[in-house]
Amino acid sequence: MKLLFLSLTILLSFPNFAEEIKACDCTDGFVEYCKYDESKNFIGFCSKEKGRQIGKTFFEDGVAFEGNYYDDTASVGTMTWSNGDSLRGEFVVANAGYKLEDGIDPNKLAAIGQFVKGTITSRGFYEFGNENTIRLIGFGTEFNTDPEGEFSYRAGSYNEGEIGGKTLVTLNIQAEGQEGSLAIWSDLSLPREDRNLYVIRGGSKAVYRFVDDKTQFIRNFTPQDDLAKNNFEKNIENKKIALDQNFNILNERLTQVEDFLSGEEVSKESEHIKPLSSDLVRSIQELLTILGYETGKIDGILGPLTVAGIKAFERKNNQTLKGKPSEEILISLQESIRLRNNELAKNEELPKDLPVVSTGTGFFINKTHLITNYHVIQKCNYLSIQKMGLLSIETQDQVNDIAVLRSNDESKKFLKLHDNPQLGQSIFTGGYPYNDLLDNFNFTIGNISSLRGTQSNISEFQFTAPVQPGSSGGPILNDKGGVVGVTVSGLGASFAETRNTLPQNIAFGIKVGVVKDILYEEGTAFTEGQEFWFSASQEEIAQLAKDSSVVIQCHSSI
Repeated sequence: MKLLFLSLTILLSFPNFAEEIKACDCTDGFVEYCKYDESKNFIGFCSKEKGRQIGKTFFEDGVAFEGNYYDDTASVGTMTWSNGDSLRGEFVVANAGYKLEDGIDPNKLAAIGQFVKGTITSRGFYEFGNENTIRLIGFGTEFNTDPEGEFSYRAGSYNEGEIGGKTLVTLNIQAEGQEGSLAIWSDLSLPREDRNLYVIRGGSKAVYRFVDDKTQFIRNFTPQDDLAKNNFEKNIENKKIALDQNFNILNERLTQVEDFLSGEEVSKESEHIKPLSSDLVRSIQELLTILGYETGKIDGILGPLTVAGIKAFERKNNQTLKGKPSEEILISLQESIRLRNNELAKNEELPKDLPVVSTGTGFFINKTHLITNYHVIQKCNYLSIQKMGLLSIETQDQVNDIAVLRSNDESKKFLKLHDNPQLGQSIFTGGYPYNDLLDNFNFTIGNISSLRGTQSNISEFQFTAPVQPGSSGGPILNDKGGVVGVTVSGLGASFAETRNTLPQNIAFGIKVGVVKDILYEEGTAFTEGQEFWFSASQEEIAQLAKDSSVVIQCHSSI
């Protein structure tokens, strides 16, 4: 049976399109990649009576679904669209045991799950909108990783694509004199002119109203305003708890399906809800461990030790003790690690005359600051630029694998940070691979093949340009020479050994929006970089990349 599972896993990932696709023989058992009907192909398990049972369906419009099926219809799993959007959840919601808010018809629901569209991740129940789109209905949350987006986080009740009722919105404010985050509680069900906006920015708390379509300061918080804000927050928290309970049920079903597809043992206790295992909890556990808090096993399961670790972190940072995993806690942990790493970097004494043990690539974003990967600099006693001077560490972000460095020498060329990459976009990479052997700049060409990275990481993307060791930290450029990402890794020999296959042009980059976010928070200038006003030639882009990129040398006594 394990061999069958292994075969399924490999074939799900690597169907052979070169051979003529045969019609599916959907009798009981496993079928190889085959034509299910005129519009879709399938690989997996099926039965003569009920059709597809579990596996992956490829639709002719580029949509794919991987999971299990109910009455030959996609049920529990992940739907991926050709533009990179994806929804991980359950698509047959009626009579599925979920507790719905009053007024929501389960027969009209499209799905329950987590929907990733570009930089926005939403969570909740979905209905069909116009032109076969999906949109949140009832209480839901949205998280935006784009620092230039209109919001970073919002939670509230959705109807026909619009958020309303009691809401919480967190904004990224970049206007002069207003840097940082802005939290707003409000009742959007009220007429615009009757809404109180309870606003917290840093240590200031104030009430605003709309006057002539503009926000106008009314007063600083009174005890009544604090009570009103807390009531909003409590209402949202209660609705979020109810949504989390539904997601406990959903994640149990998803886990069983995904365990089967990956070849792991499937639990027979389907009638009981096992402890929730989630990527959010696992990420929080990892970050708490880095900061020295005890969480027990890093397994994504919210146990007593993890709860205690979250509370200890909240207590130390003067936060309300909740002990619950959330996007807010994840952001706070990331910021704490960033600040800690910065402090460590400032206090370190740089020893001299140590050998170069490794190299990576970096690129300038202004005259003195450059970007590279955190893993390029993490084990170094000190850093230098080949044929130039020493480097100091301005910012380290271990979670996103980004480091911001300062050079003692100024660069005449530096790159413009552009927008996040788009699926199918042509890109160019620059770097210094195998610098001890080659000692020259390497320029490669490829395309964006996926808007998600390893383990479906939405902060990363996948591209086809070849990269080698030493290219890490190099720029990924569009056809105008603007930076859309930072090279982080490629699949090489270790992947081939574990999967018994050789990957073809699979590499990963970090989206430039992540880099911008880090620079915004640190107040590092990056808007004066150089790019072309038009689609430039490959030769021109290569020269700009080379002039702006350097070899980063890691000096260590080890």
